[in-house]
Amino acid sequence: MDTKKHFYFWVEQTATLDENAEFLVGHDFDGGLGTATCAGVDMPLWVVSESGVTAFRGRVALEHRQRLGHRLRLLDGVVPSFPFLLTSDPNARQVYHGPATITAANLPTPLEQAVGHGMPLRGKNWLGVVRTSTNDGIIIDVYSDERSTSLEECDAYCPWWASDIGDDEGQFLLSVLRPASF
Repeated sequence: MDTKKHFYFWVEQTATLDENAEFLVGHDFDGGLGTATCAGVDMPLWVVSESGVTAFRGRVALEHRQRLGHRLRLLDGVVPSFPFLLTSDPNARQVYHGPATITAANLPTPLEQAVGHGMPLRGKNWLGVVRTSTNDGIIIDVYSDERSTSLEECDAYCPWWASDIGDDEGQFLLSVLRPASF
């Protein structure tokens, strides 16, 4: 999935930072929100979730908040149920939601601590967010713009610590707990 061409932001919830400003809370997949990452917010946006793909009925804007950095402000519209992927890529689909195992080495933060708040991962032709669930342990939501995405066992990296597959830090071996090919 091309994060230079399209905007991708996984939305976990909204937060109100002052009386009239509602912001989307979640993760980007390019190492931080910025003007280059968010160039696609002016394009038509899509909501991708387990229930399918729908047009986003609203507008967002990149806004800088003192001591908080860049945030996505919800200007208007209705926010669907959480979590979901907000994207400018009309071909993006959720291809997997469920349990996963992760093997990682050389991480600057303990995996359990990072995953506890949700952690973005990228693979060869997919992106996703790993998080913990009280019932299922580690779960992952995976999105791809390709019809066939094999997740049985694959390499992944976290854009917080690595810029591509092959970087020593931030590398993961991801396995879903059931074979998946979509």
